[in-house]
Amino acid sequence: MINIKTYRQYWIDMVTRITGLEGQIIVANEAQLKNKLTKNVKYPLLVITVPSANPASRDADNVIENNTGLIFLLTKVAASDRDVDNYVNTMESLQNIMKNIKEAMTDDFAQCKAPMTQLDVRSFHEDPEYNYLGHDGWSLSFQFGTVGW
Repeated sequence: MINIKTYRQYWIDMVTRITGLEGQIIVANEAQLKNKLTKNVKYPLLVITVPSANPASRDADNVIENNTGLIFLLTKVAASDRDVDNYVNTMESLQNIMKNIKEAMTDDFAQCKAPMTQLDVRSFHEDPEYNYLGHDGWSLSFQFGTVGW
């Protein structure tokens, strides 16, 4: 399991690295996300969920865990803007930002930058998000390892 403060700081730094990202929040579940989305947030918003972890150690002396990360890239969309053209334009714009996030994560892996030192780039899985709590965008799940936590 990754240290949660280290993980949060990584994504705070990501917002400053990626053009187009306006803010970030960290949540544990959908109820917490719904509550935080009612606050004054800036869009496009990077939503970081607290990662889950599974043990990968063969014995108690070598603590290794496989973590699953899940992030969302969301923007608020008014009901009046929910036509096909606006949807495609919004999704394309956010898709480009998500591409840049994945490239930054991959670069961090190549440079052994924590916490992506054991990122499994083959595990990247993106899904479109439509009208998710009144927002459109993309989600990205991924696997990464940690040692000693």
